[in-house]
Amino acid sequence: WAYLSYELILVCFVYPVVAHWVWSVSGWASHFNDNKLLFGVGVCDFAGDGPVHMVGGVASLAGAWVLGPRIGRFDADGKAVDMPGHNASLTLLGVFFLWFGWFGFNPGSTLAIAGYSGLAARVAINTTFGAATGALTTLLIIMGTTKMSTGKTVVDLIMVGNGALAGLVSVTGPCGYMEVWAAIPTGIIGAFVYVGCSKF
Repeated sequence: WAYLSYELILVCFVYPVVAHWVWSVSGWASHFNDNKLLFGVGVCDFAGDGPVHMVGGVASLAGAWVLGPRIGRFDADGKAVDMPGHNASLTLLGVFFLWFGWFGFNPGSTLAIAGYSGLAARVAINTTFGAATGALTTLLIIMGTTKMSTGKTVVDLIMVGNGALAGLVSVTGPCGYMEVWAAIPTGIIGAFVYVGCSKF
């Protein structure tokens, strides 16, 4: 019941309000608002980094803070207990489903294909480059850090999958405004942010 209530409040009251702020011509933070109240520019968010991913992340953080750590996460001395994933194959299958779905999410945010096919194609390429560079950068970071700390090269596929998702999230907001080359450093930055926050 708590989760259903949380979802109901989020979907019915939070997301619509934030989406209106960012994408409506009358939204106070909108780039489409003639007044440009936010820094004289407004929020330029093509496919939903702020209204979708940031709001969901903040809501998840609040939920995690209220619930606290999962049972068995820390031992009696307060030291973190490693809780590895149970099925890497299914986890990566989920990553690929999300990656595939992002091609509806980002290019679909053009809201039309007639007359906008060039933009939709660039958005799809930016989506691919963001995810791929996020995954590859995470792979290299993890391989490098484990080699330095343990002397062995370790490939952590779960981290690589999460790196792809970090690249996807990083490129979602600017994907319609950036040139194709810019999606590569965006995915790289997303991977560093993800790995850094994960290790923290």
